[in-house]
Amino acid sequence: MANDDFAYGAVRFFGEVAAAAFVHDAVGWLADRERFTARSSKRLDSAVIEFLVTISTRTPNPLRATGATADNGRQLLARLHGRGNAVAGQLLNSLT
Repeated sequence: MANDDFAYGAVRFFGEVAAAAFVHDAVGWLADRERFTARSSKRLDSAVIEFLVTISTRTPNPLRATGATADNGRQLLARLHGRGNAVAGQLLNSLT
């Protein structure tokens, strides 16, 4: 998912109910992309935070659990918050 346009489309898909089976993999892929890709776009950041907010409202909340998905989700939120995304900071605070 190195291309931002492809990543944006993928993130939008991952937030759909039909993609619920891919949520754990999606959060892992996004965290890997964040770790290994230096650049980011506001458009993609907005899509990622929208995706994380969406999945945080599901039961069970995969970001509130323990394990790789929760850790990766928190890492994404911390990075987004570090880039000035206030919603990411609020969601991150709600998880701790």
